[in-house]
Amino acid sequence: MRSAKGKSLPRFGHSRCSQCFVQIINIGDHWIYLTNQFGVHVNEVFVYNSMASSAGVSDYMALLTTSLLRRYDKPHTTITFRVRQFQHQTQQTRLCGYYAAAAAVACCNNIDPTGFAYDEFVLQDEIHYRIAEVDNMPSNVEPLTCIQQSAENKDLVVDTKCKLYCLCHSPDIGIDMTECTSCGNWFHDDCLPVKPSRAVQRRDSTMWLGPCCEKPSTADATINLTTNKDDDFTATKTSKV
Repeated sequence: MRSAKGKSLPRFGHSRCSQCFVQIINIGDHWIYLTNQFGVHVNEVFVYNSMASSAGVSDYMALLTTSLLRRYDKPHTTITFRVRQFQHQTQQTRLCGYYAAAAAVACCNNIDPTGFAYDEFVLQDEIHYRIAEVDNMPSNVEPLTCIQQSAENKDLVVDTKCKLYCLCHSPDIGIDMTECTSCGNWFHDDCLPVKPSRAVQRRDSTMWLGPCCEKPSTADATINLTTNKDDDFTATKTSKV
């Protein structure tokens, strides 16, 4: 999922009833796992990376995470990343997806996989078996086989990054921004090919579709929200994040 700067944004599904996410993402031909379910606030994100280093977090990871957090806690414009002490895959292997899946299954069972040790042959066999038997699997999937080890310092690195928005993949710089009411992504008004109309800025009954969701034939699409407005899906008006 590589988004082109100036042309697109990462796209993720979202839930209107939960502020937590669990997500496997791809960063440069490498799979890692992200979640905010163990943080003290929604913008504290735990990273499980089988090739992690102390180099910190890339801007691209910050962009993807901003998209995941787009409907949550909008006054906060930074994300705290906790890159966890997570088992490294054997060199010259391409097992990152297996490790990301193992971390995801653990977290979906409300278990922090920091410090877990997996046998790579067992890990591959278990995942292949579960995929083959997916139609017969119970709804509650058990964690994959591992050994839990203690870790004195559970964070390999803690890095704070600005959230990145808009087609320009840039932070909130204090200028007017407008939220796409359909998907929740935010855009700098100055970056939009057609700026939102005054109706969008002034009327709570008007929904604005950004370039992420608009139909090709409508540059400034608006939809009346009078009959389907609810607490979690509010109308959009131009404002700062």
